[in-house]
Amino acid sequence: MNWMQKCANNKDQGNMFVSIEGIDGSGKSSTVNWLSAEGGIEKIQKKNAIIENGFINDQYSAIRAANYPAGNGEYDHLMGSTYWIYMQCVWYSLLYEHVIKPKIRTGKTVVVDGWTYKFRAKVLREIEDKEIINRAFSLIPDPDMVVMLDVDPTLALSRREKFTHYEAGSHSGQEFSKESFIHFQRHIRKHLIEQSTGNWAIVPVNEAMSLPEVGQAILSVIGRN
Repeated sequence: MNWMQKCANNKDQGNMFVSIEGIDGSGKSSTVNWLSAEGGIEKIQKKNAIIENGFINDQYSAIRAANYPAGNGEYDHLMGSTYWIYMQCVWYSLLYEHVIKPKIRTGKTVVVDGWTYKFRAKVLREIEDKEIINRAFSLIPDPDMVVMLDVDPTLALSRREKFTHYEAGSHSGQEFSKESFIHFQRHIRKHLIEQSTGNWAIVPVNEAMSLPEVGQAILSVIGRN
C-alpha cells in the first residue's frame, strides 16, 4: 500500500497522523494552532502531554526534562551527539506509543509541531554518517503525512524578536549571531528536504501569505478541506 492509499484509507476512517515540519521560525506552531482551531484536527502538545498512567507519565516527564534542559542549548554539545540521539529516541517512542497512537486508535486525526526530522537534520552537522542516525530512529513510526513549510531563513529571522543558541547552532560551540542563525537554518532546510519521501508535501511560504492561506493549503494537501 502506498502513502496515498494509506492516507485515503485513514481519511475514510477519520484518523491520520500529520507532522508539520520546517526550520525554526517557519511558522510551525502557529500553523498547528490554526489547524487545531479552524481545521478540526487535534493538536498534540509534545512538551505538555499528559499520559493517564501515572508511572509512564513520570517517566515521560523526566525524559522530556532531560531532553530540554535549561540554557536553550548553550551547553548541549558537552553531552555529545550520541547521547542526544538516544535521548530523543526514548522521548519520541514514549510520545508515539502513549499519546499519539491511542488517539489514532479512537479515530482521531492528530497534528504535531515537528517529528524526528529536524533533530536529525541538526545532528548531521556533528555526525556525517546518516545511516547511524537512521538506524537509531528506525523503530520510531513515521507520520502518515508530513507537510514542510518551506521558508527562507532570512524571512524566518525577520519573524523572530530573539532566538536561542540551539536555533543558531551555537550549541556546538560556534558563534551566536544573526548570521549564525541564517547559516544554521540553511543547513536544517537542506537536510529536511533531503529527508523528504513520498509522503511529504513541501509548501513554499513567503511573506505575503497569511496564516489562513497556509492552513488552507495544508488542509488541501491532506484532503481535509
